[in-house]
This record gives sequence, structure tokens and C-alpha cells, in this order.
Amino acid sequence: MLYDRKLSSYEQALEILNRRATTYNIVTICRINGLLSEEVIRQALELLQARHPRLNCCIIGKLNNLRFKTGDIEIPLRVVKKLDSQQW
Repeated sequence: MLYDRKLSSYEQALEILNRRATTYNIVTICRINGLLSEEVIRQALELLQARHPRLNCCIIGKLNNLRFKTGDIEIPLRVVKKLDSQQW
């Protein structure tokens, strides 16, 4: 699979919507029992990127010439501490 390439029509449509909306989020919620460190989560994200190279890409260019560009991108990680038992 080519990673540095022009976006397909479908991918372009999603990117145009993303640029107009200024955000495009996918949220996953799960419950984890036990301790989980930030280091373990970071390692898991690095393994995901190694297995799925598209996670190392960004979209560049103007609307009429959008392209995937492979880079050395680190997936952002923000840890939010639980403040009370009702928080999820």
C-alpha cells in the first residue's frame, strides 16, 4: 500500500468536512480494572503505529490537491485524572 499518495474522493470529502467543522473526533470509552500507567499507554500507541502505518501520516495540501504524507508523528496522549467515583 502506498502511504504517500493523493487522497481518494471519499477521503477528500471527509477532510473537507473536517476543515470546515474545525474538529473531527472519534471517542472510545472503556472501563479498565486495575492500574494503568501513562508509560504503558504510550507503548501501546507506539505498537499501534508500528502495526498501522497510516497512523504515522498527516494530510497536507490545499483542497484541490490533498495528499497523505508519512512522517514521524507521535499520537497525542492526554491523561485525565479521576476526581471522584462518579467520573468516567
